[in-house]
Amino acid sequence: MRLTVAGSQAPVPALVGREADVSALRAFIAAARRVGGALVVTGDPGLGKSTLVDVATAQARASGVRVAAIAGSDGGANQPFAALGRLGALLSESGVLPADQEKSLVTPIGTPAGSPPLAVFTAVLCAIRQASLAGPLLITVDDAQWLDGPSAEALTFVARRLRGSRVGVLVASRPGDGP
Repeated sequence: MRLTVAGSQAPVPALVGREADVSALRAFIAAARRVGGALVVTGDPGLGKSTLVDVATAQARASGVRVAAIAGSDGGANQPFAALGRLGALLSESGVLPADQEKSLVTPIGTPAGSPPLAVFTAVLCAIRQASLAGPLLITVDDAQWLDGPSAEALTFVARRLRGSRVGVLVASRPGDGP
């Protein structure tokens, strides 16, 4: 069974018994459109976290919010800044982030280990805020427990500073796993 979020042509899985979760996602997206923010969804494997991310993505797109979706992977966990590189490429390819600003997200991949993390984190924050000038943006991070450490730290830094930016960050992760 599939359902379509109002105003969207993209079908999403039906969530039987998850009305409260879907309502919370809808409220989060509405708030993020105006003032930014972050929401973390945690749960054991197989409880539907990825499905909730899919529903949120469909709801966001249906309401005119641009979405950049990344996911952690077992293989990427040992590659510093791999997730930020994917995020930068997504934002640049979609036209959300000017090509010259993409460097703020992609450059950290080659950053020497001794570089001050605050400088990298601030560059990422500035690039994402720049992307939000074109309109509301939702960044989804599925399977966050498998993000590489530096990307997870940078995204955590950014998520804590999004108030007023029209950028929402939705993170799905297993409890107690990963960064």
